[in-house]
Amino acid sequence: MPDKHAILGPSSAHRWLICTPSARLEYGIPDSGSTYAKEGTLAHHIGELLLRKRWQDEDITAAMEQAQADPLYSGSMKEHMEDYADFVEERMAEAATRCADPRIFIEQTIRFDEYVPEAFGTADCLILSDGLLDVIDLKYGKGVSVQAEGNPQMRMYGLGCYLALSWAYEIDAIRMTIYQPRLDNVSVATMTAKELLDWAENYLRSCIHKRLSKVWK
Repeated sequence: MPDKHAILGPSSAHRWLICTPSARLEYGIPDSGSTYAKEGTLAHHIGELLLRKRWQDEDITAAMEQAQADPLYSGSMKEHMEDYADFVEERMAEAATRCADPRIFIEQTIRFDEYVPEAFGTADCLILSDGLLDVIDLKYGKGVSVQAEGNPQMRMYGLGCYLALSWAYEIDAIRMTIYQPRLDNVSVATMTAKELLDWAENYLRSCIHKRLSKVWK
């Protein structure tokens, strides 16, 4: 899990897209982190380990023992993350029906600073097969069901992933999935590459940069 966050990152887009100056005001303020946030970070870490074991054949024994020693760890957390790994495996099996050698990227750093200055993020899981880029975002929270349709965070992840990979692969569509196991929520939205790039050009570059020019000095 990354320990560095962008000033204008996808995870906080719901705030700075509405109130852009808030990003500068919040930047540099220490984040003590709530118990819920720490729990989510631990769950993501376990999910990452399970994916790396399955798809990169990594020995995760020591790292998993360390995670299980965390007071926030629970058997249900492990079960939810195993379900997440199973879901990714299902998507990989689906991708294999489209091409012989689908690619998987775990905890992939992505950038889209050509549209938003200093912007980057980390995508939990990407699956690339002929023409289709799957962007999967794990959310461990159980307070609010998060939807993928029209979600700016997911669109930014999709954009960054497209920019990172489209130079080497032909990508026609981006499927963005929010996997929220504790609410049994799997929310999906799909855009063509053209639709996503049009949104980035006409909204992020045009609208957002007009706002930033007043506060980003």
